[in-house]
Order: sequence, then C-alpha cells, then structure tokens
Amino acid sequence: MNKEEERQQVAFVGWFRLQFPAWHSLLTLGSFGENVGKLRMHRLKQMGLTPGYPDLVLYYPKLKGEVYTPGLHIEMKTKKGRLSVDQIQIHHILKMQNYEVHVARGWEEAKEIITNYIRN
Repeated sequence: MNKEEERQQVAFVGWFRLQFPAWHSLLTLGSFGENVGKLRMHRLKQMGLTPGYPDLVLYYPKLKGEVYTPGLHIEMKTKKGRLSVDQIQIHHILKMQNYEVHVARGWEEAKEIITNYIRN
C-alpha cells in the first residue's frame, strides 16, 4: 500500500467511526499491505496471511432480496492504482461466496460504497 492509499484509508476509517459509532468494531483491516521483508512475510503466511485480501472488511451481513451477503470488502486504490494478480483472484473467490467486493479510488468513493451497502 502506498502512502496516498494509506492516507485515503485513514480518512475513510475516521469518517466511518464518526458516522456509524455503533458499528465501529465491525469494520476492520482485512489485509496486511506493509512491506515487512521476506522473512517476516514468510512467517506471516505460515500464520495464515493470504496475499491479495482487500484492505478493509465490514462484518455486517445483509439479505438482499433472496441473496445472503455475509459482508463487504473494500480495496483502497489511488486513481491510477492497479489490482495485483493475487487481488484479482481473491476478489473472485470472495464474490463466489456472496461477499460484496469493491475497489474504492479514494475515501469518498469508499464512503459511497459502504453507505450504499448499509442502507440498501
């Protein structure tokens, strides 16, 4: 995760916590996008880290029509940011399990995504 994505994610999480204080603990960091070096990354993978998971996950299940959605995943990207092969694969797997998965290009887009998810 680059510094701009990090700033956008911090802004979004701050907004979410103010807007939805009762659900504060339902939104959490879903991935580990830090550059920690090969040895530490190897150990994190042994501990269960799967590369490619979206940055944030909202553990708020919904019934949308007749479809049960167990939660929402949001990948934060800059305007020019691209998904990695691992991210594309994990997003597909999550969607096959009825999770909603979105790429947000900035905190305002993430705000729109999560607001639509919660209210619809």
